[in-house]
Amino acid sequence: MKKAIIIYGTVYGNTENVAKALASGMQEQGVQVDTVNVQKVEINKLKNYDLLAIGGPTHAFGISKPVKASSKN
Repeated sequence: MKKAIIIYGTVYGNTENVAKALASGMQEQGVQVDTVNVQKVEINKLKNYDLLAIGGPTHAFGISKPVKASSKN
């Protein structure tokens, strides 16, 4: 694996911190990693990655509104 993207949704910054920690660990293994907020993802560029990871907080036993809204694109 050469290139990965971690897409995260966050409200208070906790999920962003987890995404950056995951990216740091992957970078230590030689993987080029981009971390991007779900609201800033450029869908047409996702094909350039070997790995796609998505994470977000849960609200009312489901995914958060920003993550859900972005998944409709």
